[in-house]
This record gives sequence, structure tokens and C-alpha cells, in this order.
Amino acid sequence: MRIIWIEDFGEVKEPEDSLVSAIFQDLLGQKILYDKWSDAGIMLEDEPQALLEFCQKYSISHEIILCRHYHDFEETIAEYELLQDIDVILIDINLSAGVDPDKPLPAGYEHEKGGFYIYNSLIREGFPNDSICFLTGEKNSSLIPFEQQCEKIYMPKPQSFEKTDSEYARLRAWLNEKQANRYFTLRRGIIEGCRYILSQLESRSATEVIKFNQFLEQGNADEMDNDMRDYLKIVQNFLPLRQPKDKHHIYKLFIRTLAHEWEMAKPALVGGAEERQLQTFGWIMKNVRNWAAHTNLFENIEEKYIAFLFLLNMRSLFQLNATQILPFEKALLLTFFDNPLSQQDLSSLIDEKSLNLATSYSLLKKQIKSDKEDAVTFAAMLNNLINSDQILQQDIGSRLLQMFWHGLSPARVQNVVSSKTVEGRIKNAGIWYTFKLHHYAKDNPETFLSHLARHIYSDSHLE
Repeated sequence: MRIIWIEDFGEVKEPEDSLVSAIFQDLLGQKILYDKWSDAGIMLEDEPQALLEFCQKYSISHEIILCRHYHDFEETIAEYELLQDIDVILIDINLSAGVDPDKPLPAGYEHEKGGFYIYNSLIREGFPNDSICFLTGEKNSSLIPFEQQCEKIYMPKPQSFEKTDSEYARLRAWLNEKQANRYFTLRRGIIEGCRYILSQLESRSATEVIKFNQFLEQGNADEMDNDMRDYLKIVQNFLPLRQPKDKHHIYKLFIRTLAHEWEMAKPALVGGAEERQLQTFGWIMKNVRNWAAHTNLFENIEEKYIAFLFLLNMRSLFQLNATQILPFEKALLLTFFDNPLSQQDLSSLIDEKSLNLATSYSLLKKQIKSDKEDAVTFAAMLNNLINSDQILQQDIGSRLLQMFWHGLSPARVQNVVSSKTVEGRIKNAGIWYTFKLHHYAKDNPETFLSHLARHIYSDSHLE
């Protein structure tokens, strides 16, 4: 979550470090603030950028941009795209302190009521009023008359909190509610992921960044450069800042858009044991594209499974560092899959060959044998069942995660025992399968693959 905090510290009675803790302790963590911020001796009036730098160093999911007055706010809005980059804005009303008198101000602006001017400008720009709040010590003298004026002109009444201990607690609860909103968290992760890859396309050649051409019979990374940039911008801008009333409808459309590029892709072109991960990701996305186009499986999909698909898709289309997990990936995994296996537990599952792939495989095999033609691979069985409408909407999420495990560790026919029927025909009396177990980066805990496997394990329902 990226927050703009507009505060001039002119009416603040407590020390600046105490104010930061009072407002942001839940988001940034009390221990981190106590250990790393309280004794740093930073004067935010002189070093407003220090708060953002602190967040970038110690927080995975949150950034707080401090603006001391209107001029700081003006510079910040010039640097960021308001409706795409900012999630929440906290505004003080009186912004008189620390202002450079030589800098120009807009017509009608008064420092004592600067927060109201900024609020009006935000509403005019289309920023949602329910993502803005006033934090002030002047509620009775300034805020209440402003609220009354808003009601008269049918303008949204702003959320507000006073600078008191009890109100700080209410403000933290309000921020926590924003943080817990999975739509906003998903949207922020998607935006940051697309922005990161676009920056890579700006600084490196297309052949160094794009790898989707490996899935195409005729594909050249240089020729795909502009199309991939356009695609990333569409995905980045797809989810609006204001959460739709029917978010699941837009999620369904988002998945169609995300997977659209896979229509002509052929994951089978990616071969070799060393490319097993890329091929598995590709098969998942190829199937998702087909299912999104021809079924209603994704009409009620949860945010965590969209995050999973987004991460796999970006790793399939683009060359991202395989030896580490990127910040946007870590933020999405920590938010949506918050009960990860330890690295030791993952290693034990693989080393002791106790990763239970047999249960989910056999359950799907039994289901398909009673309805549809037989198949060996997990993905093929699942696709056959979906084509015959045998998979429920509520099951598709865990099935997607299971495709990850089974794609990397595919089933193989080990033994077939035949027998004769009374009519003299040959039938299979028994088929034994084994799994070619993948390492899932068990010995490389910093890699994307290791993080992904550990985070999604408990939601995969393999047992």
C-alpha cells in the first residue's frame, strides 16, 4: 500500500517519531519502528524523504510519502500517477509551517485551509473519497464547518480523525481495513509487477527480457517488443482504483486479458528437463486461456489464485532473475499465501519422498475414469474433466495449484497388468504410476521457485 501523508508538524505536540509510531505502527510493525526508527534521530521537518527510504528498506508491502506542505504535495503528484500509484492519502488541514514564501501558490489557496484545497483537487481528479482522510487538531474550528459545506453542495463528506490517542487507534483500524482489502492489495501487486518489467524493457534489450517467443513457432523477441509493452500497460491499468461493486466480474475479464497472449502458444515447444518449470507454467497459462474463453470457471475466483496466475504468467513471458524473488512477488505471496512451509519442511518432503502427489492424482483419475477418456498427465485429466463440466467453480483454485506440483513432477506409467474378460478380450486389471519427483529448489531458498512452492503448499490440498 502506498500512502501520501500530508503533515506540516505545526500543531503536533508529541515528538515526530512518536507520531509516526502512533499512526503507522500496525503497518510498519512496532518492533521495527522501535529498533530502527525511534533512535535514528531523524527530523522529518528537514528530511521528509527519510520516511519513504525507511519504508523501502524495512517494509515489503508499504510505502509512506511525507509531504510537509502544498509544494511538497505538488512535487509528489508530478512524480507519481495519482490514480494508479497512490492508494491512501492522509491530510492535515492547516499547512502553514515550513512553507517557502517565494514559491507560487494557486489562486484561492490559503495555508490555514490547505488541506481542504488538496481534498477538493483530489476529488476533482477522481480519487476515491473513501481512500482519503483528514488527520487534524482543528476538528471543531475548521473541519465541522467544511463537512457542513460539503453536505450543502452534495460533495462526499470526508473521513476524519483527531490527533488524540483514541483517534490514532481509530485511524490505525481504518488503515488496517484498507490494508486487509484484497482487491487493493492485488491491484497494487499487479501494478508494481508490470511497472518493474516495463523498466526492464527500457534498460535492456528485448531479447534479454522477453522469452515468450520460446512458446511460439514463429516468434522474435525484438519484433514482440512493442506488443509486450502494450500488453503490460493494459494489464497494469486494468483494475480501477475504486473497487467495483461486482469485483468478480472484473476479475473474470482480467484473467481473460492476462491469458489472452497464450492463444497461439505451444508449451510443448519448450523441452528438456531443465525447462520443466517454464513448460509447466506455460501449460497452466495455456489451459487458463482456454478455460477463460469457453467456461465460467473463473466467475467467483479468489484473489489469491489471480495473484498466483499473475506471478506464473510474468515468469513465463519475461526473463526474470531465477535466483531471487522480486519485491512485487514477495509482497503478493506473503499477502495471499501467508502460511508457508519452512525451507526445512520443503526439503524433508522432497528428500524423504513424502510429497503426497498420489492422493490428488488418484482422486482425479477415479473421477475421470467414470466419465471421460483416460489420460496420464494431471493437466490432461483436469482438462478433460473441465471440458465435460465436471469441475466446480469452487475447486478450480486448488486445482490450479495442484497443476504446479504435478507439472513439475509428472506421473509415469510404471507397470500394467492385463487380464482376459469372459468374452476373451484383453483389459487392464491394474495400472501402477510413479512420479518423477522435482527438487522444487529445496536447496536454494532465495529463488522464486522455492518461495512459490513453500507459500502455496498449504492451499494446494495435496493431502
